[in-house]
Amino acid sequence: ARGFDSVAVQEIAAAAGYKHSLVMYHFGSKDRLWEQAAEQLMRRFDQLHREHFSKAPKLTTDRLKLRHLLLAFVLALRDLPAYGQILLCEGMQASGRLLWLHQRFFPSAFVETQFKDAKLTKALKKVSLQRSALVGALLYTVVAAPQIALSAKQDGLESPDEIFPISPAMAERLVDMMTAFLFSQLGKQ
Repeated sequence: ARGFDSVAVQEIAAAAGYKHSLVMYHFGSKDRLWEQAAEQLMRRFDQLHREHFSKAPKLTTDRLKLRHLLLAFVLALRDLPAYGQILLCEGMQASGRLLWLHQRFFPSAFVETQFKDAKLTKALKKVSLQRSALVGALLYTVVAAPQIALSAKQDGLESPDEIFPISPAMAERLVDMMTAFLFSQLGKQ
């Protein structure tokens, strides 16, 4: 929650109810402890993403496949916000952890889903401006939702209930906007 550099292994061990020496014996280093926690988080997120994606109806077009992949992503983020939080936190500065995440932290359904349009496949599977904007918008909207709601409240505005936690209807609207965005960037309607 506070980021890698601002917490000591002693604090982590105490919060988990274990001795510092036992944590260090088992993991060997703070970096290895972080990697193990991140791997577990990635597996949980991947499972949630797959569960949400498996509920999609028969996907006959690239647009429907993309839409349901993104909707599953938003719903999995809503259910496990720590996934988005770690990506946002670690993504703020170049580090070995960021490289480690980049090499391992991509939901498998995105990699496995086949699209007819090669431009769409490239936009999703390669690092690109389109993919960065798409994922960034989804991450920010879902993960920063508590801050959005708090900001609205502090400004004397009504907190948008459908934003935090994101409602199914708002998730659908967000995904429709992002699907339209990506297809417009690819020169498709």
